[in-house]
Amino acid sequence: MFKGAFEAVKDGIVTSMGQSAMGDEKTHNRLVIALQLLNQIERSLVTHIETGKMALIQSDESLGRKLKRVING
Repeated sequence: MFKGAFEAVKDGIVTSMGQSAMGDEKTHNRLVIALQLLNQIERSLVTHIETGKMALIQSDESLGRKLKRVING
């Protein structure tokens, strides 16, 4: 769902780029900036998600070691 949403927005921006007038530099620049910002937002969210997953895995592993110590004495 997450990926699909970003792809849909990217496709919309690219379509708008193709449909804008050749000499309309202002629109072209704005669309390029929009695409660049969208890519930065996507990378940032992916990084946060992956970092959160790694933290959760590390937390689960740490909890598992603690439980083993309690059980094994």
